[in-house]
Amino acid sequence: LMLETVCAVKNNKLSVTGGKSSAQSTALLKLVKNRGVDGFRIKGIPWSALTVEKKVGLWWLPAAIEGGLPALDSHGMESVRMILKDNHGSDLLKSAAKQRMNTDVRRAVFCVIMGAEDYVDAFEKLLRLPLKGVQEREIIRVLVDCCLHESVYNGYYGVLGNKLCVSSQSHKFTMQYCMWDHLKTLETMDTRRLGNLSHLLLHLISHGGVSLSVLRVVDWQDAFSMPERLILFLRLLMENLLFSMDDAQLQKLFGRLSQQPACVGMCEGLSTFVRIHMQRCLPSHQSKDGADHLLLAKKRLVLSALASHEDSPL
Repeated sequence: LMLETVCAVKNNKLSVTGGKSSAQSTALLKLVKNRGVDGFRIKGIPWSALTVEKKVGLWWLPAAIEGGLPALDSHGMESVRMILKDNHGSDLLKSAAKQRMNTDVRRAVFCVIMGAEDYVDAFEKLLRLPLKGVQEREIIRVLVDCCLHESVYNGYYGVLGNKLCVSSQSHKFTMQYCMWDHLKTLETMDTRRLGNLSHLLLHLISHGGVSLSVLRVVDWQDAFSMPERLILFLRLLMENLLFSMDDAQLQKLFGRLSQQPACVGMCEGLSTFVRIHMQRCLPSHQSKDGADHLLLAKKRLVLSALASHEDSPL
């Protein structure tokens, strides 16, 4: 009965005038009451949360249901409104609308990031925003969205993102989860956005904003059959990483990764990837004298560092 009713509603075939519809509704209501509505959860949302007349904020999120989602207080909302008021009618808000910044918090963060004089100004203004919990996470997500939207990668986002990650463990975790989300969508991502993402992650890894272990979500089991877009992304990232860091920095970066028990599989897969897919330089580095010879030397260093986990004591 319940399944038939849901299908009828979905297909817009539920009659509002027929006696059958009324009888079905009564029967359904009795069934729900007899089952005990307090015990129902629809995708993690209890019946009591669905039937509340006045729903506040992001009421459907688990943290909000359990009472752990910190909402903006009146002072916080006033700060957000002031930013939007100062930018009312400006090109920034029009750009925010184009990039689907669909909440006041996202629009305010967008205006701060895009309207700042430099990364220091943006960092200080973002710190002054009284955002908490889920709202605070929008800072990193908006920053990454803005970075991917650029026609050519802008190093401003890497510097600002790295400063945020270094200053706060919360921002660092959010950046990590944000990167994981985007890595899952590489197959549908155009080359421009893919390139911007690889450059942003390159800056964060090379400057300590996030660890190289952020790539552990990649399926490293079979480097031979990786999707083409993933191969392109990893080649861009790894090659730029090798050419932008000196030998000591690379030894430290990959050596640290090899000492993490949770990343043993990643180290093996990454070693295979480097051997198979990084035979020659990408066109962006081909113009450099001795680029392929330098790449070979860097590869040997990286492979040696990744293999060091085999020699470490259990």
